[in-house]
Amino acid sequence: MQKGSIQESLGEASPYLGLGMQLGLTMAFFVGVGYGLDRWLDTSPWLLTVGAVFGMVALFVQIFRVVADLNKQSTARAKKKPKD
Repeated sequence: MQKGSIQESLGEASPYLGLGMQLGLTMAFFVGVGYGLDRWLDTSPWLLTVGAVFGMVALFVQIFRVVADLNKQSTARAKKKPKD
């Protein structure tokens, strides 16, 4: 394989890798906060469960935002593209 093609492939995949990392860290943050509060307040597993639910809601919000942004970009590209 050529070095240029690997760099091009990574360049094309980087937005998706970043999105995956962002989604994973969002879920981990909310679950971690719930776990920490459970340990501090000795309410296990209730706040961990609440944190996981908030994490899932945050994931869905992020996914909808990304889809809306991709739709806007797709529409803008379609408008710029000359008709044959």
